[in-house]
Amino acid sequence: MAQKKKKRKLSVEDLTEMCTMCGAKCCKYFSLEIDEPDCKDEYEDVRWYLCHEKTWVFIDDEKWYLYLINKCRYLDENNLCTIYDKRPRICREHNQRDCEIDSDVFYDVLFKNINDFEKYLEMKGEKYW
Repeated sequence: MAQKKKKRKLSVEDLTEMCTMCGAKCCKYFSLEIDEPDCKDEYEDVRWYLCHEKTWVFIDDEKWYLYLINKCRYLDENNLCTIYDKRPRICREHNQRDCEIDSDVFYDVLFKNINDFEKYLEMKGEKYW
């Protein structure tokens, strides 16, 4: 369940090449920070999120996030942005040093389903049911 992030040191040439061959991984999901659950109702909210397809929850640097696998509508068949000159700020500010090109690991803890979350709560000594 728990995996550590990989950090990398890259040259400008490496960064340019990555953008042309990665398949636009960063454009096929988005994450929203959520409050860390700390009571039964909030645990139930996380369980509800995890009931949905293509929806995960992860913890990174002690912050909690809702992770939604959902491709950007402005990617073309070659995974290129069709609104590149007018792309949103988040896209413009994406840090290529944290690019997902060779790894899907960008979190400290990942919950892909209710069982993952319940195991985590048990490991932490949290019993709410």
